[in-house]
Amino acid sequence: GSFTAGTSTVTFEGATDNGDIVGTKDLTVVYNLTINKATSTTTVGIDDNDTVQVNGLFTLTSGEFAMGSGETLDLNGTPTSLSIADSANANFNITGGSVMITVAGDLTVAGNNGIFDVDGGTITFDGAADSVLTTPSPGANQDFFHVTVNKTGAAEVRLASNVDINGSLVINDGVFDSDTFDLTLALDLLNNATGADGFDFSDAATQITFDGAATQDVLSGGDAFNTVVFTSSSTGVLRLLDAMAVGTAMVAGTSLQVDSGGLNLNGQTLSIQSSTTFLFTSSTATPNGALTSATPGSIR
Repeated sequence: GSFTAGTSTVTFEGATDNGDIVGTKDLTVVYNLTINKATSTTTVGIDDNDTVQVNGLFTLTSGEFAMGSGETLDLNGTPTSLSIADSANANFNITGGSVMITVAGDLTVAGNNGIFDVDGGTITFDGAADSVLTTPSPGANQDFFHVTVNKTGAAEVRLASNVDINGSLVINDGVFDSDTFDLTLALDLLNNATGADGFDFSDAATQITFDGAATQDVLSGGDAFNTVVFTSSSTGVLRLLDAMAVGTAMVAGTSLQVDSGGLNLNGQTLSIQSSTTFLFTSSTATPNGALTSATPGSIR
């Protein structure tokens, strides 16, 4: 037989697991997809190595939507969005592996109670329309792993709340706009975009925090930061891959206490703008953070 998506809604409900969504030739296409199960542990998933394409709205009201290695969720319609209810029973759970989620529209967790737990894989924002990203409780039960921005033209991904990314943020095309909100990163920030594309962290209220336990690479692509905080473990190093301009404050926290860690200019230029504070701090009276560069770099 065959399944034609049309413009209808497929709803999974009830008190038992539905198992995995399986499609012919590894692809299932639906228009609107709603999950409204009884509890946060009654599950709907995607079959191994399969792709589910949602051309309309993905709504998680209650229940667990689970994905593992090799599975793909493609939200690719106009309009399209991923919406998670403000309920502890709404559980969007990514267990890790090579999970791919593509979102052309908005990603919204409606309140502090909804669970958006992404422990692996990549969420890619694409398409020609703007995407708004809302996670009211970042770092608690709402966080990302890897995030990629691959928009068309000047379309942007715009924050409507603080966001915590436990992996890397990669910007290839389009704009990642923090608006007035904060961003926390545990791995790399790589701005590969050119021209007017890239990141916009210019608002005075925005703070970018790097909190990884290992080396975090920063490729600014010529875009400037406002306030940057590096607050890692003792093994963390913030390493520049190109020139970095900071407009308000660069604060290197107590994580920069080891000689081999800290801020590595890596032969690049760190520009501290006028009226900007540059601080090395520690938990002791004598700061001992490390500022290193394997090849000559400069601070100006």
